[in-house]
Amino acid sequence: MVHLVMANDLAPTHIFERSCWTLHVKTVRGVLEATEAAGINRLVYTSTLSLYDTAPQDVTNPISEATPPKMDGTYAVTKYLGEEIVRLYAHDHPVSAVSLRLTGPIGQDRWKEHAEIRKTHPWVFTHMDDVAEAYRLAMTHPTETFEAFHIAPDVSPSRYDITKAKEVLRYRGKFPPSVA
Repeated sequence: MVHLVMANDLAPTHIFERSCWTLHVKTVRGVLEATEAAGINRLVYTSTLSLYDTAPQDVTNPISEATPPKMDGTYAVTKYLGEEIVRLYAHDHPVSAVSLRLTGPIGQDRWKEHAEIRKTHPWVFTHMDDVAEAYRLAMTHPTETFEAFHIAPDVSPSRYDITKAKEVLRYRGKFPPSVA
């Protein structure tokens, strides 16, 4: 089962914030219970690397999964709370879970549009083909309870350390930022 929801930040602020709470927090327990009731033993939760929005942007010391979140804003906070609900549920129920912390998933149509940003900040966007591959890998990865993985372009230097995803999931970002 995949919990793939992201609140639309193009909505007016009050609607966006309410959507974040509903989609990222309130629905998670129900999805977990439905997963377990259906006899499905794996949930992949869609999280975000926005959990580190206020962390230093130091490419010499990339942020790993072990780095404590340092976030600001409703979107990041609600994604973090949803991830925590999934982690706690997985420890007490026969459902294992993987959280994929994504950065800027975009499709081919917007990939070219963001070429200039990718030149100076290559870790900002992840091509949807790489995101889809991360989901495939997460669905089949054996885990007993809960694990989180950073999913971002495989570039160096980078703000995000994706070593764990590369070593454990065998994730390989095939769309480097230089690809137009």
